[in-house]
Amino acid sequence: QAIIAGDVQIGNIGGAEILNSQANNAKVIAIEETTASPLFEIHAAPAIKKVEELKGKTIAITQTGSSTDMATRVLLKNHGLDPTKDAKLLPASNMPGIVAALVSKNADAGTVSPPTTLKATAAGFPMVASAVDEHVPLQNNLVATTRAYADQHPEVVYAYLKAVLEANK
Repeated sequence: QAIIAGDVQIGNIGGAEILNSQANNAKVIAIEETTASPLFEIHAAPAIKKVEELKGKTIAITQTGSSTDMATRVLLKNHGLDPTKDAKLLPASNMPGIVAALVSKNADAGTVSPPTTLKATAAGFPMVASAVDEHVPLQNNLVATTRAYADQHPEVVYAYLKAVLEANK
């Protein structure tokens, strides 16, 4: 939303969010993929030790159709669960909302990304699955901007991408 509004010119967002924005006629484009798998982890109540134990449980995500939703569905399928039948996915708005759902016991597990992974662990909800460890094939951490900004400021976009590459190196 900040990129679309012009409050932020370049940012990092998920592939699902780019597709959703384009479906709503926003001109957000991905210009670089920074990770091969999303950084999401499923964190759960201490009694839950593995993904298979999430059958019949509620898992907090940010929103339906988001990157957390997609990663959760892939992770559940990787462990033999049908995300539409074996678990309830609870939209919790954002990362703090997911942790709040865990703490309030409105959710048994939640799919979070750094630094919220640390907050979930500190709140007593350890990791039970990692999209990186399981090589989940979803575009997630994409550098994005609007088509208009990229066209009007190619030198800024180039400098930003060069800085990202140098930082990664």
